[in-house]
Amino acid sequence: MLNIREDQQNVLGHTAQLHFEDEMLAHCKDFSPQLCETLDDTQLRIAILRAIENAQQYGLTNRGPVRLYIEMTMLFGSDFDSDPLYPWAHKVLANEEIDVQSDKADLLFEKTLEYLDSVVGPDDTFAIQALQRISAFAQTTPAYSTHDYLSSMLHDISMLYPEKANYIGNVKLESMIRKGASKSSAYGMTNPNDWVVITLLMFAFGHGCDHDPFYPWISDTLTDEKITDSEKRIKRLRKKSITWLNQVIDWQTKGPHA
Repeated sequence: MLNIREDQQNVLGHTAQLHFEDEMLAHCKDFSPQLCETLDDTQLRIAILRAIENAQQYGLTNRGPVRLYIEMTMLFGSDFDSDPLYPWAHKVLANEEIDVQSDKADLLFEKTLEYLDSVVGPDDTFAIQALQRISAFAQTTPAYSTHDYLSSMLHDISMLYPEKANYIGNVKLESMIRKGASKSSAYGMTNPNDWVVITLLMFAFGHGCDHDPFYPWISDTLTDEKITDSEKRIKRLRKKSITWLNQVIDWQTKGPHA
């Protein structure tokens, strides 16, 4: 549960930060157990440290605001602060007119709740339904072509997760789709039918998902030197994505010990 009502102790001191890291390690496992189950403590600590460092760039150094920032990396991706799908987050974080940490955190908290209400829905209903549709879609054989990839992908994303697509808007979605195609090509994927995998991962886990410490399986697959064929690489990535989506769906619909 998002919560910024904490004491204003600064976490920059060495001893204080070590204690805070340990506290956040436990908190993250409680906040998003399904995500943390895929990480060992070293991997999770790396992700937390990155979030703490990023938060400091926006003047967030107190316990409550930093904890909120860490929670948001788990909700929206470690690069949520620069993600074009969440411009409201960057707008608040980069607002130099808000010079009190708690004020900035309060506004960020309000915007996050507004987004979750509109996109995730009551009891995560919208999100669960979208994950189920995306999982089923990922197991189909796509039929995209270069000339209509943008319009086709925009249509499919809008069908897969209409609440999120409507909230974000076509302009930003189109920007993400173009970036997904470009990023896919950079990994040696020239077939538009393969671009959809990375594009959907960016849509679901953030535009920096290919180097996000919360999702090491993505970067590990994309940079695995043992896989020299791009077709095999995307096939492996698709399989891991489906496995991950189904695990999240099971956790959300049945509980962690179903």
